[in-house]
Amino acid sequence: MLSLFQRSGLSFERLKTFCAVVDASGISQAAPGDPNRQSQFSRQIKELEEFFGTRLVNRRRGKFELTAAGTELHSIAESHFRALDNLLRRETGKTITVRVAGGESVLHGALLPLLPQLKSRLPDITLELFNCRTDETLSRLKDGRVDFGLLMDVVNDGDLETQTIGDVRLGVYIPEGIKIRSVRPDAWKLIQTLPIAALAESRSVDRLRRSAEDRDIEIKAAFLGSSYAQVLDAAKSIGCLALVPDFFVAAQESGKFFTLEPKQEFSRKLSIAWKPRNLLLNSHGTALIQELKQLIAKILSRLPGEAWVHR
Repeated sequence: MLSLFQRSGLSFERLKTFCAVVDASGISQAAPGDPNRQSQFSRQIKELEEFFGTRLVNRRRGKFELTAAGTELHSIAESHFRALDNLLRRETGKTITVRVAGGESVLHGALLPLLPQLKSRLPDITLELFNCRTDETLSRLKDGRVDFGLLMDVVNDGDLETQTIGDVRLGVYIPEGIKIRSVRPDAWKLIQTLPIAALAESRSVDRLRRSAEDRDIEIKAAFLGSSYAQVLDAAKSIGCLALVPDFFVAAQESGKFFTLEPKQEFSRKLSIAWKPRNLLLNSHGTALIQELKQLIAKILSRLPGEAWVHR
């Protein structure tokens, strides 16, 4: 018999309480204004600590912090609770929720346009999306709060599995209505002569500024936004260029797009990442990985360098 079952102190209820407290970042936050429940939660966490023979939480005034063992237990418990919930939902004919995290540009530009096709191919899945920066996406993947992450230039530290989907290239989108003389203009000449909308803060914009300075080109910013959706809308509204990734223009009905050179300087790797243990507990995980890879790669393959958007 597993030693797990040879002693008392471990139960679903205690693990549920532990996860609820961790998710709320503290006992007081998990049961606000209810001292009886707070006392109960504190006791249940202490019982788990006695069972495992180690501290799960560092108790400091005004600060809630998990130990290494507490972090691991939370990840294990969350993953198994979700696996059991998925089994229950599947066997009772309900859809299974799969949680995906990533940056706003990737979710909005690469994933949202694929929802009809994903729903058609995987009708039993409901996607729940989380708009997160890279470090937050990695954190959520490791502790089991999300199932998959879509990441740019991810550096794998060994805790996650990753697969590259394809290359994403930065370029300039020209809305319909802006007249350009050349049939195949150089993107840098466009930037030199026309105002541009771009993200207010991003590594891509920093690279653009450095490359422009090397070419003695002054960037004339017409709009600085917090998302690529804002950048595209502003470019169409005020009639200027938009600095965006190639996949972000795939769904546009009009306009033109030209990538920036050199390719290696303005190209990034888009990957899907997951925690192996979580994948084993998710019966739809492998299928979703393959579908996402194929569909997103298909979009990227249609934009090999210079993409003319349909009129």
